[in-house]
Amino acid sequence: MLPQANLLKIYGLFKQATVGDCNVPSPSMLQMKAKAKWSAWNENRGMDQKTAKMQYIKTAIALDLYNL
Repeated sequence: MLPQANLLKIYGLFKQATVGDCNVPSPSMLQMKAKAKWSAWNENRGMDQKTAKMQYIKTAIALDLYNL
């Protein structure tokens, strides 16, 4: 299993690559999991989808996700 920070990085890049900039309001601080996922996605705000796709692939290779 990957560390939480790596999972969130992959999640944020995936959402940016497939949807684009974060288009939902920030969840409440009481919704910790949703807030963490929202923050990971929102960190990529402004990154174009092509760049996000390339970063996703590079990160997946660096984390060796294909051999888990």
